Amino acid sequence: MQTSCISVKQLFELVNIEIRMNITQLSKGDIARITDVTGTDAVVCAKLREIGFAEGDEVEIMHYGPLGRKPICVRLNHTLIALRPIEAQNIEVELLGGL
Repeated sequence: MQTSCISVKQLFELVNIEIRMNITQLSKGDIARITDVTGTDAVVCAKLREIGFAEGDEVEIMHYGPLGRKPICVRLNHTLIALRPIEAQNIEVELLGGL
């Protein structure tokens, strides 16, 4: 009998379960696609959209700060942006790949 291993993401795709995560849950080097900019603070979400965070765009985690992973440096459309974790929690993503 032959067995094969699949990743957790592949397993969820097989059973059609969406994995919801935000930028703060990614690791350095991860690349993800923005699925939504949403949260309880409409002002923060509006500012994130003004900066350029939009559904369908790809982001890459470049660096986490030394003090409790603050701030988070992301690459968005060839621009490096530093975000506080409280802001980054409003950006939902789907993982595409990484290091």
